[in-house]
Order: sequence, then C-alpha cells, then structure tokens
Amino acid sequence: MTLPQPQSDLPRSPRQHFPALDGIRGVAIAVVMIYHLDLKTFLPVVSNVGWIGVDLFFVLSGFLITGILFDGRDDQHYFRNFYARRTLRIFPLYYAVLAGYTVLCLWRHNMQIAGELAWLWPYMGNVRMAVTHQWMSRWLNHFWSLSVEEHYYLVWPAIVLWLDRKSIMRLCVGMMFVAFVLRVALVRMHDPLSAFILTPCRMDALAAGSWLALAMRGPVDLKMFCRTGLIVFAASAAILIAMYAPTDHLLDLDPWVQTFGFTLLAAASTGLIAVTVADPASWLCQCLSISPLRWLGKYSYAIYVLHPLFIFTPIVSHGWPPRLAFIPQVVASLLAAWLSWHLYEKHFLKLKRFFVARPRTPTPIIAATPAQNLQTAAT
Repeated sequence: MTLPQPQSDLPRSPRQHFPALDGIRGVAIAVVMIYHLDLKTFLPVVSNVGWIGVDLFFVLSGFLITGILFDGRDDQHYFRNFYARRTLRIFPLYYAVLAGYTVLCLWRHNMQIAGELAWLWPYMGNVRMAVTHQWMSRWLNHFWSLSVEEHYYLVWPAIVLWLDRKSIMRLCVGMMFVAFVLRVALVRMHDPLSAFILTPCRMDALAAGSWLALAMRGPVDLKMFCRTGLIVFAASAAILIAMYAPTDHLLDLDPWVQTFGFTLLAAASTGLIAVTVADPASWLCQCLSISPLRWLGKYSYAIYVLHPLFIFTPIVSHGWPPRLAFIPQVVASLLAAWLSWHLYEKHFLKLKRFFVARPRTPTPIIAATPAQNLQTAAT
C-alpha cells in the first residue's frame, strides 16, 4: 500500500538510504565506547548511562531488518538471500576475532577464557552468563548483545514471511509485554543479570523497531507520525531523566531500570527513529547526518567488536597519563575498525551481489514511494 507523501522531501531511489540512520548508529557506538572508557571526568553523564547505546542498536536493528524482510517477501529466494547477506555482513569479523582469541588463549594456556569462547562460537554467550550468574572476561562481555541479535535473525524471517502485516504488529506488541513480564519475574527472583542479557527479556527493543517498520508501511500520515514520534521520544526521555537525576546514575542492573527503564528506552529509541525517517528535512535529521556520526555509523560493527581489545589492554595506553589514556585507546579502536572494513570486511560484502532479491512474479516498474524508501541497507 502506498504511503501518503510527507511534507518534506524523501529520497526518491528505493535503494537510497537515510543518512541520519547511519548517524544514529554513530551515536549508539559513541556512547557505548564512552561508557567502556569510563570518562567520568570529561563526560560524566554519558559515561554513567552509555550502556543504553546497545538498546538503540536493538531498536534500529529491528526496524531495518524487518523492513528488509517485509519488502522482500516476494523474493523467490527469500531465506537464502537474507541469511547469505547477513552471514557475509556479520560472520567474517566475528569468527575471525573469536579465532584470534582462541589461538591466543591456547598459546597462553588460559583455559578459563577458552571455555568462555566455546559458548560464543554458537552465539550462546548470553546463555552462558545466565547459567553461571556472572559476566564473562571483560574482553568478551559485549558479545552478549550479538547473541541476542543472532537469535532474532534465526526466528524473525519466518514470522515476517508467514504472517500478514497487522498480525506481525500485534505479535510485536505481545513480545514487548512478555519481555517486560519476564524481566519483572527475574528481578523478583533476584536474577538481574539474566533480565539484562537473555534474548526473551530484551526482545521488546527489537519488537519495537519491528513494529515501527511495519507501521510506516501502512496507510499513515507521516506528518502526524512525526509528531507522535516526537511526543513518545520526549515523554520517554523525560521519565528516564527523572530516574537518573536523584543518583546521577542509570544503572543497567537497577530493578526499576530493568523493568520500566528498558521499556522506556525502547520507546524513546523508537520515537527517535520515527522522527528521523518521517521527516528527513528536520533539524534533528540534519544533526544526525553530520559526517563524523555517519563515519562512526559506517564502521560501528567493527568498532563494537574490536574496541574492548584496545580499551582493556594496558599496553595500548602504556606511558600515557591516566586521565589521557583514553586517547590512544580510541585512536587504536577506530583505526582497527577502519582497517578491518577496508582490508577484510568489504571483500565479503562484495559477494552480496550474488544474493539480490528477485520477485517470484514480475511486477511493473513504478515510481518509488516512501515505503520503498524504507528499504534501507542494514550494515
């Protein structure tokens, strides 16, 4: 169904994406890095709450992946193309890093970390943490979120193919409710770590992004959609700020944050993306489209996978004053991500050309609509 034309100009090409979405990725990875760098002296607020960048990644992933899946439901090789393209994007760097860690652990006879790595190969790191009730080694902790996303990739394509749009949207709402109930139950059982890292407990963020992608492919007034998104974002952010203000912290394992806070984060992230996509000419979109944020967004996956190696390895900042140790850590992380993309990852991405969607039945060529413009390439 064709969406009504918004007031602002949208990109006309179905394959053109919204630069501001790369900027949102850039914001997400920037706050995660600041959180891990623990820059309380320079950026105390972001340093205290930077873990929320992962929630923003979840919502954005749900939005982009669901849009790609829904727009490609007529693809004669629907599952093959989706999983091949995801594999080419995610697996090469992920498994190269795991292989490097494994060789290093065996060489150093560090059987503890080698045992932890065994859970990461099948993307079960978050399950291992829930079973043992403890985090992994600090170089491996961040992989829990990649496990959550991979579990989503395994199940969601079949759901999008088999159900109609409104049924999937209702399912998304149900998933958000179930995730909230599960977190409440685990918090009451004094298991905050499981509430934080298990896939069923975090699927509300992915479901919120998925709901947004489907809602924007229906008969909506984008101007009204933009206003609603702004209200949702502002209201959710205001409540989160009120939760932060008394203690100057928004702790990821705090009971209130793990129950209502995660729901509010999903809502705020969804509102932000809705405003960004519904009105690309807005001042918010212009801010998110600046080159530095888009650069970070382009390399965000490699930055996320690689940055703990440089942040938590003392030799990287050896000889630097403690207050300035973050400088070589950031430079090394960004440089490694840039090199990874240009020397390694992009050669796998070129193979995506062999897995382009082909409709089961020929369709006439028509002018691009806003719904088609949402067919953003997830990177």
